[in-house]
Amino acid sequence: MPTSRVRPVRITLLLTLLAQTAGSQIISARQPRLRDQWTFGGSFFAGIPVGEFRHSEDGGGGGQFMVGFQPFRRQPLVVRSQVGALVYGTASAYGYQDVC
Repeated sequence: MPTSRVRPVRITLLLTLLAQTAGSQIISARQPRLRDQWTFGGSFFAGIPVGEFRHSEDGGGGGQFMVGFQPFRRQPLVVRSQVGALVYGTASAYGYQDVC
């Protein structure tokens, strides 16, 4: 009975020693570059009309793009610019058109 309890302890100890050895083999870090301070992002989304607007529109879609720059490394400040657009489908209400 005592040997069955010793084996998991030995395996745990061996795995702990291997993890510490693997973690200590880090090669020197590369020098920081200016391009590391830039961030980019983007997304797509859908628009679902509600209320009276739903009677004349069938839905839409859009997207957004984000560019950011972190002027000081290791600081939480990021100067960010964001552009987005949402475009709905064609209007189906013909009663209010002035021109044929």
